[in-house]
Amino acid sequence: MESKTASVTLHVPRARLFDFVSEITNLPVWAHEFCKGLQTVNGRHIVTTDQGDLLFRIDADPKTGVVDFFGGPTEDAMGCFPSRVIALPDGSSVYLFTLFRTPDMDDAAFEEGYASLRRELDTLKSLLE
Repeated sequence: MESKTASVTLHVPRARLFDFVSEITNLPVWAHEFCKGLQTVNGRHIVTTDQGDLLFRIDADPKTGVVDFFGGPTEDAMGCFPSRVIALPDGSSVYLFTLFRTPDMDDAAFEEGYASLRRELDTLKSLLE
């Protein structure tokens, strides 16, 4: 499966970046091209996207900096969108996010998804610095 990883360096402590990206209520603030809206129904999060509504959850581990996003039409059909927050020696942080190409995604859609991800990482940087 083809993938692309985007990264951004932020001049903020790792804990601040991790806390922000691992909090699902912040998703529409920084990932606004993907997340057009967020609601909670019966204790489950639903993200509104251009392609429709998706069940969504975040599994995060502050010790390792792993922030895994899961989304799909049902619990059984959720895909994983992995990311990680890494501390740098100077006190700043790097945020890595991997985008996978799904079997039904053509070249143009994959490239646009990656371009959108890059813009969202720029938004994240502008929000937190």
